[in-house]
This record gives sequence, structure tokens and C-alpha cells, in this order.
Amino acid sequence: MDDILDGLNSRPGIAGSLLLTPDGITIAARLPRETDTERASAFISSLLVGLTAVGSAAETGDVTELTVSGTEGRILLLSAKGAWLVALTERHVELEQGRLELMSAAAALVRRMTITH
Repeated sequence: MDDILDGLNSRPGIAGSLLLTPDGITIAARLPRETDTERASAFISSLLVGLTAVGSAAETGDVTELTVSGTEGRILLLSAKGAWLVALTERHVELEQGRLELMSAAAALVRRMTITH
């Protein structure tokens, strides 16, 4: 899994990546040094639980993708076969470019998880 995150992080404008379970357990991480990986995983999990509850009440179905935009970049989240892949992007990265990079890495992770299970 680390090699896939390393590949994602090697793409222009990707500042870090994280793979976690829906309940917040970190599977693999390649985040900036100053980032508390466990805290990030716990927060993302909590956010997803809340959004899932809202989606359920609104009958919009399962949350499969989420983008959080900030002044200095974005946090992109994508569901990947029972896990969540997260990418941190720099502000100059266009949303669609970041999404495509994340989707490519997620597909590689799903293939890897399918082979190993």
C-alpha cells in the first residue's frame, strides 16, 4: 500500500496521502511531517460518520467522495473498497486533476486489496 501512496505523492501538487478504515484506523500514510496521522484519521472518520448519517436521513445514499477546499489547498476523500483514500493537494492543483490522481490511486488500491483477499 505504501508504494501506491508514494506514487500518488510523487504527482505534481499532491502534498500527502492517507489510507484509513471507515472507523479511523490508519492503514498507510504519507503525510507531511507535521501532520498527526492518528488524529487526522480519527477526525476524517468522525466527519464521514456524520456525513453518512446526514446522507441517510436525506436519502442521498452512501457518501463516496468528498472535497474540502481551503485557502491553501484541498483535502480530497474517495471511498476505495471498504477504506478511504485521502489526498492533500496544493492550492494550484485544479480539482479535476486532483480527483483523477486520487481515482487512479484508488483503483490501484482496490486491485491490490482484491488480490490479497
